[in-house]
Amino acid sequence: MRPHLPRLLLADDNELNRDLLRCQLSTFDVWIDSAAEGRSALRLLLNEPYDLALLDLNMPLLNGRDVVRQLRAQPGPNQDTAVLAFTAQAVNTDCAALKAGGFTDVLYKPVTEERLIEIVGKFCHSAPQPLSGRAAAPAEQQPDANVHDAFAQQLWLYLLGRTHGSVSLAHTLLTKVLDDLPCQLRHIADALHTDQKNQAALLLHKMKGTAAYFGLPDIHRAADTLESLLLTQKNQHADESAAFECLAKNIDALSMQREAMLTMAARTLSPTAPTTPPHRSL
Repeated sequence: MRPHLPRLLLADDNELNRDLLRCQLSTFDVWIDSAAEGRSALRLLLNEPYDLALLDLNMPLLNGRDVVRQLRAQPGPNQDTAVLAFTAQAVNTDCAALKAGGFTDVLYKPVTEERLIEIVGKFCHSAPQPLSGRAAAPAEQQPDANVHDAFAQQLWLYLLGRTHGSVSLAHTLLTKVLDDLPCQLRHIADALHTDQKNQAALLLHKMKGTAAYFGLPDIHRAADTLESLLLTQKNQHADESAAFECLAKNIDALSMQREAMLTMAARTLSPTAPTTPPHRSL
């Protein structure tokens, strides 16, 4: 039987983002449902009562704006529920327009611990619980003298911080992001090769979300530059090619650190499974 906990819906087409945010929420007594695309999110919102919903703005099948517009337009258990727009686009996001369109507020990726405590406390009336059985916080860890690459160590400690010191979950997420970013780059290259600029821009937006969540500012900046060029709808082939090469170079640089980062993770990997909040995915 489902426990009587505050309920939260997390809708984002990026699996890595969902995994990391679920981990950030693991210290709260909340029940989490998740959806990987807009139609599933809308179906849940029209049928299941929630205390809070987080909707990514750029989801397949139905984007976040259309989900909230349809939700507010018809009676149901969440017609007046707090719904936050979830986006990595901090600069060009029109918050007033989003609120006029039905969103309660805007939540920017990556989500800080302070912001998460604020919104979950406000809408779900839940506060983070003390952690037990986790590794020490990254701030208390000493640098590994056997690892000479500062970037590899910095990323590993960042992930430990994001996962509340859960070494096993940080290792899983690290492996996923190292596998996922080159795959995303190939899909972007395919879209550009077939002149599907809108599709490439959507894929770049997804990559920006991943980069923001995982503390990869160089990849985020390169993806943002290329996305902006594609969205101008002008013939800037030379600039687009240069921007893509810059993005590929940054992802290649990350891939070159793969062995160092996974070696570091393996040395500290604990057999203890991470604690995650109760959830289901659609």
